Amino acid sequence: MSQNNSKKPILVREEAGVQTFRDPVTGEEFSTTVSKPISGIERDSRLAKVKCMIFVDREIAPQITKVLSAAGPDRVLNCRQIIAEARTSGLVTIGGLRLWRAEEIAATLREDGFSVDVVRE
Repeated sequence: MSQNNSKKPILVREEAGVQTFRDPVTGEEFSTTVSKPISGIERDSRLAKVKCMIFVDREIAPQITKVLSAAGPDRVLNCRQIIAEARTSGLVTIGGLRLWRAEEIAATLREDGFSVDVVRE
C-alpha cells in the first residue's frame, strides 16, 4: 500500500496580492501572486454601444470632435463614416464597448449637453 505523504504548503504571509508559503518538508519559502475580485464591482462582460444625438442646428465638426474626444484613444473610429452617419441619421454610434466604458463615455457626452443612450448589444 502506498500512502500519499505530501503536505500542503503553509501560508506564511499575504501582502498586496502576494502570498508567501513555506514548504513543510524543506522549509523553503516561495511566493505567488493572487488576484481577488474587488468588492462592489460588477463583472459584466456584455458589450454595449453609445448612441449620441447630433444637434442639427449646429456645425457637425465640433460635435464630432467632442464625441471622438469622449471615446478616447481606445476606440479607432473612421471620421468619414461618423460624419456620414451624423448627416443621414442625426446620430453617432460608438460600438463594441464594455458596458462600464459605454456608461463613462455617455456621462462625458451628457456633461457636454448631448442626448445619449447606452444600448446593450
